[in-house]
Amino acid sequence: MTRAADVLQEAVKALGDLTVPDVATEVPIDAALAHHDEAELRFFLYAGLFALLAEAVADGETPEMAGDGAGVTEEQLEGSLRMVRSAEPGVRYARFERRDATERRELMARMRGREIAVTSEWLIPRLDADIHAYRARIAALQDAIARAGDGPR
Repeated sequence: MTRAADVLQEAVKALGDLTVPDVATEVPIDAALAHHDEAELRFFLYAGLFALLAEAVADGETPEMAGDGAGVTEEQLEGSLRMVRSAEPGVRYARFERRDATERRELMARMRGREIAVTSEWLIPRLDADIHAYRARIAALQDAIARAGDGPR
């Protein structure tokens, strides 16, 4: 995931340094997305911003494109798009790893649930029955010993 974030940061720098000064902006995150990794959220933000910028350039709405020609060029957009696309496999792999880890945890939880069910429904009753049988045998042996001790020697 670090590789993907580095590539995206380079893409943003390549695009941002040529168009606007660097400004930090706080972006509110929906509560449903709060469990995502910060680098993954940053990737989605960059991809979304790139899509908005590309749409604006395609529609001719950016003030830089109308003026002195110092705006974002098509080659810069294509270069940034290539960088974003090169980060996609890393993000996809990280999401696969997270999904795989989640599936393994769910499988372990299900297996633990089965183990508990087998223990409580089969093993404990069987052990109780065995304990009862052994206690009955012990009592019978103790009675036999007691009777033998009372008899002739």
